Amino acid sequence: MKTISIAVSQWPSLAFAVPYHVAMEKGYFEDEGINIEEVIAGSGGGTTVRSVLAGDLAFGEVATSALVESQDAGSTLVAVGGGSQQVGEVVWVAPQNSSLESIEDLAGKNVGYTNPGSVTESALAIALDRAGVDASTLEQRATGGVSEGLTAMEGGAVDATIHSDPLYAAQDDKYKLLWRSTDYITNYQQTIIVTSPTLVEEDPSSSLASSQPVPGRSSSWRPTLRSQPRSGPKKVRSLSMRLSKQ
Repeated sequence: MKTISIAVSQWPSLAFAVPYHVAMEKGYFEDEGINIEEVIAGSGGGTTVRSVLAGDLAFGEVATSALVESQDAGSTLVAVGGGSQQVGEVVWVAPQNSSLESIEDLAGKNVGYTNPGSVTESALAIALDRAGVDASTLEQRATGGVSEGLTAMEGGAVDATIHSDPLYAAQDDKYKLLWRSTDYITNYQQTIIVTSPTLVEEDPSSSLASSQPVPGRSSSWRPTLRSQPRSGPKKVRSLSMRLSKQ
């Protein structure tokens, strides 16, 4: 039995965590000779990538956009499989007493997402583009996480921010729904399972270091994404649009 630690974005409460909860409860990892000692929580974007790079972790599930940007910057992480292939749980909300009613009302406002390179940054860029909203007319701010964004909004630092099911479903009377990501995005490779090149070299036959599926995940996805050198919002928008077409 191999004992490992892993990193998962937004562990343990958001949708990313569900397959891991199920796999651990049902013994799927044990069936593959794996014991999960610890799950390290990431707050999205490059934070989870850095957790995998900095820690002695066998693998992690990270935002696709964060992985591509980290590889552009010289990261040696290896993509071995696909994670979530939709953004149905990602929504944007405002306070109940806000004058905002939809994404079209965001001009001149401050809008929160979790972290640079995150799914929420990409999903916001795509939604603005497809809704015909000029991104230069509003300010987009990284708040550090879902709960941190809600706290920032309640304190007046942002006018609208990210929320996520299943937590939003339990709080829909507290916040005003502006839009769901699925209003503008139907296909999106949200997360990728990555490992270190060291593991690939030392144990290439392991299901954690090959194209075999990690327990509870599909094996049908193959990593092929690369971004071109760009900077700032243009890079985010270009990469985001490509991810939504995969």
